[in-house]
Amino acid sequence: MKDTILIIGASGQIGTELTLKLREIKGDNVVIASDIREGSDELMQSGSFEIIDATSKESILQIINK
Repeated sequence: MKDTILIIGASGQIGTELTLKLREIKGDNVVIASDIREGSDELMQSGSFEIIDATSKESILQIINK
């Protein structure tokens, strides 16, 4: 089973930079970005992105179980 990295809060400045760098290192298909709102065009086009509410356990579990 291949490891997957889920970044919560990826639309902020630190989250965006972290997501883009990890995608560069690990690959676009390994890093899933998520936030309560859409990110920048660069972030949205660079790989998988999910809209989730980090305060909702169900929302996070839904992404993990995909």
